[in-house]
Amino acid sequence: MQFLKGDKAFNFLLGLIYGYRTADVDMKIRPLEEFKEEEYSDFTIYYIDRKSGEVKKGEKLSEYTHVVVLKEDHENKKVRIVIFKRLKN
Repeated sequence: MQFLKGDKAFNFLLGLIYGYRTADVDMKIRPLEEFKEEEYSDFTIYYIDRKSGEVKKGEKLSEYTHVVVLKEDHENKKVRIVIFKRLKN
């Protein structure tokens, strides 16, 4: 059985969830249209294209379907994750 072979974008998201499974996580899903890079300058930004399977850290892809912003707040022992994607009506 070939489980998720080649879907790097999905594997990346699954890895994030698994990696922070014991942490206090604040996760939000927002429309892609609301993403403004300057508002997340102190976050780690990942650009994802589900069609091609490409994932880039801090480097904008020519086409992307999702943006994941991540910040580890060591002082409050919390991880903030915001996933921007096209939402269905």
